[in-house]
Amino acid sequence: MERNVNTAMAVEKDKGTQPTALASSPMGSALAFMQAGGNVEQLNQMMDLQDRWEANEARKAFNAAVTAFKANPPKVFRDKENKQYGSRYTSLSNLVNTVNTDLSKHGLNARWDIDQSDQIRVTCILSHVLGHSASVTLKGVPDKSGAKND
Repeated sequence: MERNVNTAMAVEKDKGTQPTALASSPMGSALAFMQAGGNVEQLNQMMDLQDRWEANEARKAFNAAVTAFKANPPKVFRDKENKQYGSRYTSLSNLVNTVNTDLSKHGLNARWDIDQSDQIRVTCILSHVLGHSASVTLKGVPDKSGAKND
């Protein structure tokens, strides 16, 4: 978008007029508002209102996407065998790859932040393409019993 604004400004300069921003750009809207008699405080209030509106729209889109995902969740198959207990389970990589593929169809993405400073904390963050996200954190101390390493 910046390239288009610069191109439009350059064309206006070539015509010998004052440079103008495209009306559809944020800069164009701000310029039009200021030329209509608005002040910086009012402009900031309008920008805050726009930010709140966009955040609310993103939250609604996030909730709709999660609902759509839950309406038809993927089937996750057990791809590993636990020989000690004679049972099958789903590997973490299989679960993540299967679920993330279907999440992406709804504009969603899951990622994890891991912190091992004093405790082990794993935070799953579910994000939507419009910017809204939700997270949950699980934490605990390392299990040092038996023959486990830190």
